[in-house]
Amino acid sequence: MAGPDFAELRRTIPLDRVLEYLGIEAKWARKQMRGKCPICKSKIPRVFAATPSIGLFRCFACHASGDCIELVARVREISKYEAAKELQRTFNPP
Repeated sequence: MAGPDFAELRRTIPLDRVLEYLGIEAKWARKQMRGKCPICKSKIPRVFAATPSIGLFRCFACHASGDCIELVARVREISKYEAAKELQRTFNPP
């Protein structure tokens, strides 16, 4: 069985759906979704920014950034490979 296709997952899984799946509360502010960082657990609201149109996130407190795979890996504290497998199982069932 082949491993997950990272590029395909990044291209096909909307970042806002990943935020919802992970239970991350973020509110729309123009073209971004803003909220508390699920990685560093910052109590500062709006420090975490996710831009679904380009599929990237960034925390301005802990400086974490990346795509949907990186977000799942950081929040779940697992490898990127395991995060990609989780996303594949969840969003791209066989």
